[in-house]
Amino acid sequence: MGKAMDTIVIKRFKLGTHIKISTLFGLASGIVLGVIGFIVGILGGNVTAHFGSVYYTGMKAGLIFLILAPVYLVILGALSGLLSYLPFRLFMKFKKTLNVSYVTCGDNTSPETDDDEKSMNDRPETLE
Repeated sequence: MGKAMDTIVIKRFKLGTHIKISTLFGLASGIVLGVIGFIVGILGGNVTAHFGSVYYTGMKAGLIFLILAPVYLVILGALSGLLSYLPFRLFMKFKKTLNVSYVTCGDNTSPETDDDEKSMNDRPETLE
């Protein structure tokens, strides 16, 4: 049960896939920034949050930052995915393919597979 590196060759992303990937990047960034803002707020750093005329500082602002940063960056990631889809498609017309490597854990082959199917599984996949 070792880790195996696999590669997928991508020729085209659909719009929904592009938005999902951008949204996940936004969520990850929001969580990291939210945790950093919360820690800085707990440690007494200069963290402020304001809604209209109401201002919060310190730990309250850090807690607001922890909750709202991921939400804000998910929305921003989805919008940026929507706006960057056509430029990405234009880029892919020149690049032709995009190789994506990923790591799988465990054995992905079933005991019933024969040698021909195993050799097919070792080749890079193509998504269209």
